[in-house]
Amino acid sequence: MNGRSVLLTQIEEQKLFIAKARKLFVSDMLKYDDYSEIKKEHSTSSEYLKKELNTVTNKLKSIDEQLLLGDRSISNIFQGFSNLDIADKSILLIRFRHPTLISVQAISL
Repeated sequence: MNGRSVLLTQIEEQKLFIAKARKLFVSDMLKYDDYSEIKKEHSTSSEYLKKELNTVTNKLKSIDEQLLLGDRSISNIFQGFSNLDIADKSILLIRFRHPTLISVQAISL
């Protein structure tokens, strides 16, 4: 959770920085070339921070889902089966039928 708040703070700082640069440019205190360079750097940095935030958010959602799945009773153990893709379903079924098969064999089938 701390990583997410750090990223949100960094994104907000980036927004404030570009807003200040924009004000300086409008008031002719910053040259066009300098503003363009700042804007490019902001765009690159902002894009990276947003991707990182998305990654952290997805990981947190995944952890929450796993925690919820951990609370399920044994009778609902296959409830998430329908959310798996075909490759994962086939590997899971092969493991039930032949628990001694190694994962390389299961993946090649």
